[in-house]
This record gives sequence, structure tokens and C-alpha cells, in this order.
Amino acid sequence: MGLLTPFFKSFHPLLFGKPPVSAFKKAIANLPKAASLAELRQLFGLYFPAALLARKPFGENRANRIFSLEVTFWAFLDQVNSPGCSCRETVRKIMAWRRLRNRRGKAGDMSGNTSAYCQARARLPLETIKDIHAHLAERLVRHIPARDLWHGRRLKLVDGTGNLVARGADVVMRLPAKSKSLAAKLPKSESFDVLTTLPKPCGRSTTISTDEFAMLPQNMPVRVVRYCLSRYGFRTQWVTLVTTLLDPAITAEDLAALYFRRWEIELHFREIKTLLKMDALRCLSPKMIERELLLHVVSYNLIRCVMQKAALSHGCDLDRLSFKGCLDAIRHFANAAHAAEHQPRTIESLIEEMLLVIAWDLVPQRRGRSEPRAVKRRPKNFHLLTKPRHQMGNLPHRNKGRTMVPNPARS
Repeated sequence: MGLLTPFFKSFHPLLFGKPPVSAFKKAIANLPKAASLAELRQLFGLYFPAALLARKPFGENRANRIFSLEVTFWAFLDQVNSPGCSCRETVRKIMAWRRLRNRRGKAGDMSGNTSAYCQARARLPLETIKDIHAHLAERLVRHIPARDLWHGRRLKLVDGTGNLVARGADVVMRLPAKSKSLAAKLPKSESFDVLTTLPKPCGRSTTISTDEFAMLPQNMPVRVVRYCLSRYGFRTQWVTLVTTLLDPAITAEDLAALYFRRWEIELHFREIKTLLKMDALRCLSPKMIERELLLHVVSYNLIRCVMQKAALSHGCDLDRLSFKGCLDAIRHFANAAHAAEHQPRTIESLIEEMLLVIAWDLVPQRRGRSEPRAVKRRPKNFHLLTKPRHQMGNLPHRNKGRTMVPNPARS
């Protein structure tokens, strides 16, 4: 007997169940449909005021557009966080996102051309991105617990120095190789901890302006510490440090351990360049390159905010949290949070579970390690694309035109 009945057709799903769904439709239904924009707002929208992305009362962003300031910022941030994501793919995400928000609307209520989105990115105010970056940096500093301070001080890793004392910041750096006048005042012993003065250079460096050079004092009181650096398998080295920290309560061992942490800045640069794919910028004009760089920094600080919250919530060491593990957890838990869009309690529990997973993912203590800067895979010997593809024309095979080196074992 068939399942269809000519009577009460509207009761058929209730009496006999729904018709079977194909595997293809099930796979499509399980895809995260344009979830990325909503996911980013759900996870990161609370870390800075929404008023920063509100419509402006005047200027280029005063009109009510499809690519509003808020939509453009989150779409650009999603594009930065998605390696290989083109402008066309981002526009498709926005189209699907709008379709999910307005289910009664039409699918073709916006054009699929990327021109409007590219113009909206160019209208994204640089000051707005800087304000978001400044707010995130201030939030990270405000939530540093007292136990993580170094002798009650906040540490900043700086790639290069310049006029830091005028800003009220103390400096710990290695003795410059060209500072012969200071080196002549130091003892000849192997290890020492002395107080002396650092004279003002005779000539101005090109890295500072004339006014900044005039503000430098003629003599600056400094502390010079020399200690031995010995590790198994490496040659013994003597390191000489110069610091403006004159407090005798801070020992030479403390200064040596502090200076040894300078390598952490290289890890931060690696996280931004390698994991967030900032090593290859995709924008073309200088003003868009500046926005893309700032968006990478904003994205990095947003992830750092999540890591800091996980460390404070579960009492773990922030320095041992895995940045890559946090990035993976955010991406996958964001999909689940978007699936429970209208269930606030479920979203809250998912975020708590995500913070717990991030807190569990601890990296081992790796201080003192030495790893060679080498790649695992050998790059292919293709020709470099020095011109647009339509101008390069046909190229010879990559292995042709090379001189073969004779093997001496066969001669």
C-alpha cells in the first residue's frame, strides 16, 4: 500500500513522516552558511564599543548603504583572517549573510560585483581602525593581573629604541658596539655591576629628528651589568647590558632573565606573519596597504583578548597558551555558536567551553631552545612572475637552459 492518500493531504507529514532527504541536501544544510561575519561579531564584538562602527553623522560614511561601516569592517576583518580569501568570495559571504538575516528578501537584492565592496574598504576611516586598536591595547593592559608584573612594572617588547627615557620608560638593552666612550669607563674584569654615565653622542643619528636630538641630556646615569651566558652544547658568552633601572633591589640575575625574554617578540611577529598570513599583503594602493596592516594588528589583539580572558578565567599562565590552538578553537566554536544564534544560554555555554579548551592547550616550557631557520619543503624552481601573466608570454621549461654539473664519481 502506498503512503500517499488523497484525503487530508496537509496531514501527510504528520501521519507518515517527512520524505527522505538526499545526502547532498543534508551536506548543504550542515555547511556554515556565511556564518563568518556573524561569528566574528558574536565572539569579538564585545571587546570594543559598537559606537566606533556606528554610522557617522557626516562624511563619506553618513549614507545608509549595504556596505555600511560595520559590515565593511567585519567583512574586511574576515578577509584578513581567511588566507586566500578574495574580494569576490567576501562579497558572496555578505550576500549569503544578508539572505539569512532577511529570509523574506530576494536573493538578488545586491550585486555580486566587487566594485562596491572595494570602494567601501577605501572609505573605511583609518582613524576608526586606530581607535579600535587603541581600545584593544588599553583593554589588554587594564586586565593584566598584578602577579604578572615584573617588579611592579609593565614590560614592553620593542624592536628598536628611540627617546624612550623622555616618555618615562626605563630601558634594558645590550651595550652598543659603537659605544667606545662608555666601554672605556668599565672595569676590565669578566663580571661586574657598576653605575656610570652615558654621554650624549657627538653626531645626530638619521633615525631621530633635530628637535629630539636637542632634547637628549648631556649625560645619562645608567647601570652596566656584565654576566656569563653558558648553555650546554654552546660556547660561553659574556653579555654586557645597559639599563636605566638604578634600583639596587633589582639584581643582575633579574636583569639577565629580563633581557633573555627579548626573543618573545620574534614569536609574536611569527604569529602575525605566519599564522595570520601577513607575510603576503594583497592590497595594491599604499592607503589600502596601511589599512590591511592595521586590520592584521586588530585581529591579533582580538585573539589576544580571548587568550587573556581564558587565562584569567581558569588561572593559567598566559605565556604558555598556544596562539595556534586559540585560533583553531575560535574558528570551530564560532561555527557552533552561530548555529545556536537564537539560544543565548547555549551560546554562553559554548563560549565558556571554548575558553576552557584554550586554557587546557598549554605549550611546554621552551626557554633556551635553539631551532634553525629552515623550511621543510624545497620550493619548486619555477620562473619568478615579474610581470603580469598576459605580458609574460610563453616561458621555457623550468629545467631547460640549465648547465648540468658533471659528476666526478662517473668520470
